[in-house]
Amino acid sequence: VTVYSNSGPNLSIFAPSDNCYAPDILNFDGYAPSDFVEDFNGTSAACPYAAGAVAALQSGARRVFGRFLTPAEVAQILSVNGD
Repeated sequence: VTVYSNSGPNLSIFAPSDNCYAPDILNFDGYAPSDFVEDFNGTSAACPYAAGAVAALQSGARRVFGRFLTPAEVAQILSVNGD
């Protein structure tokens, strides 16, 4: 857990991200297939991981249960089983 992360017993969901790879589209030439930054971090990096986890859950729920999960169901699953 990075030193700048908010963590503690009062949080039900923890989505850390530190030093992950991300496309670098900020330079003059824009995006190129080999143009990545290696130290993308913080909430801007953690949010896509959390959103991806929810998308995977919803895809599985639709396939298994024939419906999408409610926000409360998603929060419960991530809180209890989100390792």
